[in-house]
Amino acid sequence: MVDTIRVLTSVQQLPHSLRAEFDSQIAVPQAVGNVIVQRQAVLKIDNIILRQNALGEIVIENSLHRFYHGHNGGILTRTDVALAIEKLSDTLGFDVSGCRLNKVAFGSNLTGLDVQATLAALTDYRGKRFLKYERGKGITGAKRLLTELEIKLYDKQRELADKRQALLPSPALRFELTSRKLAYLRRLGVATVADLASTRFFEAAGQELEARLSVCSFTEQLNTEMLSADEIEALALVSSPLFAAYAANRSNKDRVPRRRKLAEQARAKATLTSTKADLLACLKASLAELA
Repeated sequence: MVDTIRVLTSVQQLPHSLRAEFDSQIAVPQAVGNVIVQRQAVLKIDNIILRQNALGEIVIENSLHRFYHGHNGGILTRTDVALAIEKLSDTLGFDVSGCRLNKVAFGSNLTGLDVQATLAALTDYRGKRFLKYERGKGITGAKRLLTELEIKLYDKQRELADKRQALLPSPALRFELTSRKLAYLRRLGVATVADLASTRFFEAAGQELEARLSVCSFTEQLNTEMLSADEIEALALVSSPLFAAYAANRSNKDRVPRRRKLAEQARAKATLTSTKADLLACLKASLAELA
């Protein structure tokens, strides 16, 4: 479930050994014009990066999943998260459980799917198109940036192979939400590192993943021979990038609901594939393993 986290703490929380490491890297501030420039001190322990920000706070960041398992291509249960927090505390030499979070990425690695076909079929999130990334003839991933969070779907097997981190035995699609908004994270029940292992967070995060995926749209193969001319016309209109402009035209106010309803009926009647339904079923099964 949990992957990348960003944690804030004070220098005073660090053990003397880490403070000494930071002090040894910090150079004397230099004046560049009217600006005082301070070189940033950065430490790396395993895959975990520690740095000091402009406010003097210590920022601890990277994949908790990878820190615990060596890679993040499998599953990280709630028990695993609790053990990972203990391991991180032992590794850094101080208890991180009470440290504040200001970024959390959570999601699931979904298997048993045609990853490329799923990414190719993915179109939009509530009418907002996904930005897709391609390499060669394949799609490596897609993302959509929203006000509160970022939604990503990507080829996990390929990512880990490219980074030389792990060779997964079968294709995996990563579905992930990332947020830096504290109000959003609080609604999920997380404010500190310890909250990441709570039942409340796992339940809320699972519900959030399902809710966000359920409003993603996919291009499904249709048997158009089963459709009337009006149904085909409605489908073409609603699927068009120009539909938003059509719907915004006041003269079409009464037509828009009818067109949408007709298009939904047409999809239900003539759909040959079930990309979204298969994806949701995989997500539900994956979330059941994480409890």
